[in-house]
Amino acid sequence: YNTISITEFTISNNVLAIGSYVFANDDEMRTNTSLQRFTFEENCKIETLSEGTFKNATKLQMTTLPDSFTRVEKYAFENCSSITEFTLSNNVEYIGEAVFRGATSLETLTIPFVGEHLGASVEATIKERMFGWIFGYNNGDIKDNASYSIVNSLQNVHITNDKNISPYAFYNLPNVDYVSLGDTIETIGEYAFANNNTLSVVRFAEDRKSTRLNSSHCIVS
Repeated sequence: YNTISITEFTISNNVLAIGSYVFANDDEMRTNTSLQRFTFEENCKIETLSEGTFKNATKLQMTTLPDSFTRVEKYAFENCSSITEFTLSNNVEYIGEAVFRGATSLETLTIPFVGEHLGASVEATIKERMFGWIFGYNNGDIKDNASYSIVNSLQNVHITNDKNISPYAFYNLPNVDYVSLGDTIETIGEYAFANNNTLSVVRFAEDRKSTRLNSSHCIVS
């Protein structure tokens, strides 16, 4: 509570959970932080990063979470404007809404799947299966990624463990230049990469399985 003097923090491997907004900088919640460096001891046992854990921690420099994490709840890194790259491991099964909203220095993002959870491309509504889901809703009808608050700094996206890229998943994606897909991809939905003026490369893993393209409109326009 009001940890304004703490700039570095290490979580012991005895800790089993982190509560919501623990290291947040939020006037409404009356919390404050100057946190810059956050680390976990080896053999971390925590499975969930709670809602808003690091919200508004604008000085935080962090690149990944331990492999023990399976869930990242909404707003976890919202407005963490010093993060330039971040990786979520293939053990993550759920990514909440607006996890990276306002992370305005984020250039490279590696995530296991597109949308809310693994398989969201098949089961979820369009809101929860678009790439922009993890950056939060902005305005307008949710028809493509322009409806989300995807940060302008983002250039490179790596999807490491998804099976199905849903229709329109990356449609109208602002500023991103490079997308790589792991060898787990089996299908790519129609218009998945269409209407992208800045996207110049979509690359598959060299040892990927055979991939079925559902429509010629998957090709970047």
